[in-house]
Amino acid sequence: MSTHFGLDRGRPVDRFYIERFLEQNKDLIRGRVLEVQERTYTDWFGTAVDQSDVLHAGPGNPEATLVGDLTTGDGIPQDAYDCIILTQTLPFIYDVHAAVRGTRAALKPGGTILATVPGISQISREDMRDWGDWWRFTSASAKRLFEHEYGAEKRLDRERTALEKAREKVEEAERRVHEAELDSHAARRALDEI
Repeated sequence: MSTHFGLDRGRPVDRFYIERFLEQNKDLIRGRVLEVQERTYTDWFGTAVDQSDVLHAGPGNPEATLVGDLTTGDGIPQDAYDCIILTQTLPFIYDVHAAVRGTRAALKPGGTILATVPGISQISREDMRDWGDWWRFTSASAKRLFEHEYGAEKRLDRERTALEKAREKVEEAERRVHEAELDSHAARRALDEI
């Protein structure tokens, strides 16, 4: 099992599913777009983007155009964005309800949030040190979290389906890696006993 989210072997497996989700929804990444930490996905998948803002929680990120707090709205324009890209961010915000409420306040009426959250993930030591590493989500908890603020009728089935399928595939891949590691350990013990 990689202690670096798979970066030591290429790319983290969750990025494949996140990027496929964003590719499937690229028609929604338009107008004024807000992304956290960097504008990578806005650049890769944006269509007809007029303005791209990068949010960071504190000073020191040269890519950030805004320093602000999703939980309070401080530093973030309200009713301003056509799209918010929020990938793998919520685990590092303690008050996730306030953060989701903050995304809703930042969106224009009719705006879209494209959010992903991990179901199973190792602790991010760097993020734990900088922000805290607080949460993992099931499909039911993510659904309830966003429906509480956005309402059930506004959720797109294609988003739910893509996220649930991605989460299931990541969980299956992690299970297979774990089983392979167990098999490897059992083989080593058998050789040691000879």
